[in-house]
Amino acid sequence: MARTPKLKRPQMQFLSMDVNHLGNPVASTSYYRILIDGQYIRYIHIDPDVYGQDVIESPPLLLEQLPPLPSHLNWNITHITRSPAGKINASSRREESREVTRLWHPKLVDILSLNMINQRTTRVWEVVYESSAAIAKIARFDWEIKYAEDETLAYSLLDGHGIGPKFLGHLTEGGPKGRVVGLLIEKLEGRSAGIGDLVVCQEVLKALHALGFIHGDVNRYNFIITEAGARLIDFEEMKSGGTVEAMKKELDSLEEQLIEDTGRGRALSP
Repeated sequence: MARTPKLKRPQMQFLSMDVNHLGNPVASTSYYRILIDGQYIRYIHIDPDVYGQDVIESPPLLLEQLPPLPSHLNWNITHITRSPAGKINASSRREESREVTRLWHPKLVDILSLNMINQRTTRVWEVVYESSAAIAKIARFDWEIKYAEDETLAYSLLDGHGIGPKFLGHLTEGGPKGRVVGLLIEKLEGRSAGIGDLVVCQEVLKALHALGFIHGDVNRYNFIITEAGARLIDFEEMKSGGTVEAMKKELDSLEEQLIEDTGRGRALSP
C-alpha cells in the first residue's frame, strides 16, 4: 500500500515579536512577524491562553508547538486560539493592513533586498544598501505605522537642509511595490554628543527651530557629531508650529541633556 507523502512544512524564521506577559492583569494577544521560505513575510497572532510564557518567548519552542499553517500563501495573518475543549486551532485570513501613505521619495526598497548587519533597537537595523551602510527603520506591526508615518513626513520637510541624515527611500514589504512599512536613511559616521559639543548642537537645533519645528527629544544620542558638524536624528516626535517659548525651552534644556549619563535614548547596539 502506497504511503501518502507528507506535506512539506514551510521554513519559518521569526523576524519580530511583541509578547504578552502572562503576569499582566490585562491579558493580551502575542504578535509575531515571520518570514516563510525566505520570501514571504506573514503575521501570527496568539491568544493569551494558548501557550505558557516559556513557549511564547522562545521561537524554537513555539515552532515545535504551532499547529500546521496553510500550505498556500493567500493569507497574511494566522490567529492561534484554544477551544473550550483544549484543542489548539489556527485560522488564517487575508486582511488589509495599515501602511505608510506619505510617499514623497522616488525610491521604493524591498526590506528583503537589504543585508541586515546589526540590530540597534526593536525597530531599527543597520543594513547594507547599494554597497553602503544605511539605517532601516521598520514598523513591525500595524500600531507602529504611525511612528514611521510621522518620521517619513519629518524627513520630507527637512530634505535638503543638512539637519539630519539623507532620506534614501521608503521600505516595502512584499516586493518593491508592496506595502510601505518603514524608511531607509543614511548612516551618519560619527559619535554621540557630549557637553563639549554644546555649541555645534545648539547650531543644528537652532537651524531646526528656524524652520518652525520642535524636535521633541533632544537627548544626547539624538545628536551625531560628524566631520561636517552636528546632525540630528530620530524625528518621530517632531512638531511643526512651535512657539518661541517652546523653542527656547528646548534649546535651554540642551546643556542638561548633553551632561546626562543615564543612557536614556541609547540604542541597544553601538
